[in-house]
Amino acid sequence: MPSVGIPKSLSKLGSLLKSKNIEFEERLIGKEWTMEQFLEAVPGAKTVPQIILDGKLIGTYEDLKNHLK
Repeated sequence: MPSVGIPKSLSKLGSLLKSKNIEFEERLIGKEWTMEQFLEAVPGAKTVPQIILDGKLIGTYEDLKNHLK
């Protein structure tokens, strides 16, 4: 069961990355990133989370699952 305050999608994302032994860093808008920094890194993003691997924009959780197949 996800921790209180963590959206289910982030919990699934973390579990998927850990299962593939992929190190990751969360950057939350309003904490580690400003909205401006986020939009500069991921122009045109309509949803969060957005996944960036090795400097390449992957996109959403579903995009990451497809990328890792």
